[in-house]
Amino acid sequence: MASTLIARPAHAGSFEIPAWAFDRGNVKTFTAEYADAEPMVAFGGRSPVLVEYDIDFPASGSYQISVRYAAENARPVTLFIDGKMSASVCCAETGSWNTSGAQWVDGANLYIPAGKHTIRLQRAGDFPHVVSLKCSSPEIPEGFVL
Repeated sequence: MASTLIARPAHAGSFEIPAWAFDRGNVKTFTAEYADAEPMVAFGGRSPVLVEYDIDFPASGSYQISVRYAAENARPVTLFIDGKMSASVCCAETGSWNTSGAQWVDGANLYIPAGKHTIRLQRAGDFPHVVSLKCSSPEIPEGFVL
């Protein structure tokens, strides 16, 4: 299922995308092992690990991209927008590999023009246990849903 069909508003000025609702990638979706609170994506057996989300941003502006993940050890991930390396995310430990220990961590503050863009998370080797992504901006209208 495409991420654009299941994204939900987090609150005015933001929206969330469950990590398992990716458009492309070689991650594995976990619903039992390590997923004691909710599903997550992680290493699927091939490296580099990558997962992509096609997102139709409603307005041009500065967006805070946050990632909710679990990682007992730091496993930094490179965030790409439309194939361009943009930031490092998931750089901190959260204290657990289980999704019940997942935390929101601000990843990047980037200018993104209105329209459809692809966000990719990529890392060689093991991947943090990613639960969801959040995009926040004062430019996002209240009630906006992808």
